[in-house]
Parts: sequence; C-alpha cells; structure tokens
Amino acid sequence: MMRLLDLYSGAGGSAVGYHRAGFDEIVGVDHVAQPRYPFDFVKADALQYVAEHGREFDMIHASPPCQRYSSMSRDRERHARYSCSGAIIVRAFSTASSMVPTM
Repeated sequence: MMRLLDLYSGAGGSAVGYHRAGFDEIVGVDHVAQPRYPFDFVKADALQYVAEHGREFDMIHASPPCQRYSSMSRDRERHARYSCSGAIIVRAFSTASSMVPTM
C-alpha cells in the first residue's frame, strides 16, 4: 500500500493523478474546507500537519498557493492573502527532508 500526503491540496487535482499512478491511500490537507476532495481530507495548517504526521506517509506532495506571484493573475492584490513567499516553501521542504531516513 502506498500512502500519499497531499499538502495545500485544494480540490484534489494532483491527488487524482497520484491515485491513477498507484497511490491507494491519499490524505489531503488544506486550511480551507474542500467538500469535494475525492479522498480523505483534514482541515489544518499544512506545515503543522506535516510536522506531526509526515512520517506516516510514503510520499509528500506540496503545492503552496502562488496566485499572487503568477504571471496569469490579473489582480495580484486580490490574492495578497496567499503567502507563497519563498519562506513557506523552504519550511515545507525543510520539514519534509528532516523525515528522510538516513542510511
């Protein structure tokens, strides 16, 4: 059984792709409720959740929101609430990489 943790899951598009690729247990985490998420869902802070539960999964996928920084965004100020600074990405990967077993 392959377990995937889907951080900043949104509606679950990435999770569906992982499911088609063979992951059979998927847990999505987002701070906004996602009533149509197709797998198990937890409403929580992604970084806090990965710090507490990350070791329970075979793989961690993270897609922090970046609408404010996208060249496709017509109204970047409207997306100011999305804090996709480099710091959030560094924290996510730093937390996840601390869980890699050493050989």
